Amino acid sequence: MARQWDVIIVDAALPGAMSTLELIRAIRSVGHLTPIIVISDLGCPEHIVRALQSGAHDYVAKPVVMIELIARMEALWRRTACGMYALQLRVDDLMLDVGTMR
Repeated sequence: MARQWDVIIVDAALPGAMSTLELIRAIRSVGHLTPIIVISDLGCPEHIVRALQSGAHDYVAKPVVMIELIARMEALWRRTACGMYALQLRVDDLMLDVGTMR
């Protein structure tokens, strides 16, 4: 992984051979400290604890409320050096200006 992200948001129900927990462990095993938020409709304590023990920083239950997700990202940025200078979030052609919230 040559690229560093401000935050990684991953669904607990990833399709494919690798589970979400395996993905988080793989990211952590190569030394990436990027904050990870897991989104899931499995809100039972066991799932939350497993995600956090695997290396996730936070866990958000579905349905996701965008203002809550943004607040959780901002809280992570305040606690980590990763997002200290992040003014914009980009995913493909979607951009969020953190300063203006547009």
